[in-house]
Amino acid sequence: MKKLFLAVSLLVALSNVSSSVARASLVKETSGALLIDDFNRADNSDMNSGLPVALWATSHTGDGGGIHSIEIKNGKLRIYATGGNRCDPDNPGCHNNGDWPVVTSIGHSSDAVLEYDMTIQIMGGGSVAHHEEFYTYFRFTGVDHGYAFGYDHWPYGSWNWIKLTKPAPLWNHQTVPELDKTNWVHSIPQTYSNRILFDGASIQVWSDDSPIFSVTDPSYFASGSIGFGQYTSDGFGGVNQGEVYYDNVRVYLVPANNPVKIKVDTEGLIVEAYTLGNNLIDTKVADLNGDVLLDFSSLNSFPASARIVVKENGNVIFEEVIIADRVDGVYPGDVWTLSTYTASYTPT
Repeated sequence: MKKLFLAVSLLVALSNVSSSVARASLVKETSGALLIDDFNRADNSDMNSGLPVALWATSHTGDGGGIHSIEIKNGKLRIYATGGNRCDPDNPGCHNNGDWPVVTSIGHSSDAVLEYDMTIQIMGGGSVAHHEEFYTYFRFTGVDHGYAFGYDHWPYGSWNWIKLTKPAPLWNHQTVPELDKTNWVHSIPQTYSNRILFDGASIQVWSDDSPIFSVTDPSYFASGSIGFGQYTSDGFGGVNQGEVYYDNVRVYLVPANNPVKIKVDTEGLIVEAYTLGNNLIDTKVADLNGDVLLDFSSLNSFPASARIVVKENGNVIFEEVIIADRVDGVYPGDVWTLSTYTASYTPT
């Protein structure tokens, strides 16, 4: 996270004989992010290599005679799979001959927002890119419970969402036909920034800030892991290959229910939050404990950048800009403290 210190004026007397000066800065005390990962690790490293705690678990289902891998490459999570080379064009079940590598988060989430960048590429060895799936899972507890959202190339492109249920039907499949694209070929890598909100029975999905679907499920699954999976089956006349890169994964609290707390320790101070474009996000007066709760729900994506201004009697006494950087910045549910510190000072 990059923080740009602009100005601070506190009730501290400075004199020409002083060798230090009191300064102030906003310090994040508690993060509202439940999981963040930019995969900034060495190529081919273990998913949890270099992390203070394990975030991910990997698995593999299906044995279509293909090749699959889950690895870190170029600072991203890479999932790769090929279909088996045993497909009989006269066999309607031949698309089942594929590998399905999956990576899921350790721990569970209930009401949250998931954001991530996804780059997909399809490299068909056959005459038809028969079956490619790139799915994101949430509230996922295994193959029998949870939700999935993703891009399905069969052989044309469409966004889909799936509810995994037990007993059958296992795949409760719903496409988004208005987004179907004939011959939407991904032989050249295509990147999408996706956002999924799961808040109680409400599920909403956006891709590149465009709404994909909104659904209410009264029998929703309350909690589960988030995860990513990729499936490739063989094409007619050859072997298909598909790979997907994930980056800048963020899981955070629902903005509408989780304000950002700023602790200024003085009752009556006014705290304002602005976007970098100088649009007001929210303003509040500090309570008896010197705290304010700022509503950031007007913003669409997190982490966010923000300019925080503190005023006393109409005068600005503190101002700082927090600049979002990849997975660092302001999140719903954050707690920030206005902290003073001593810096060296040489009088002139």
